[in-house]
Amino acid sequence: MVAQPDVFFGNPLKPAGGNVIAHGATYRVWLRKGKENVRIAKIFDSPYHPEREVTFRITEEGVVD
Repeated sequence: MVAQPDVFFGNPLKPAGGNVIAHGATYRVWLRKGKENVRIAKIFDSPYHPEREVTFRITEEGVVD
């Protein structure tokens, strides 16, 4: 995601790469940091799966959901 500072109303974030990446990728996932070492992955463009968010943590044991 990249910031779009010229937007004053609504969500100022948009996917990086624009239409070139959007048409070249089958899945697009937005990763962001949550509170207390929790990460959030949101799939927002998929031909087979609905839009959904999941949380996970990265620990010494690996990725933990």
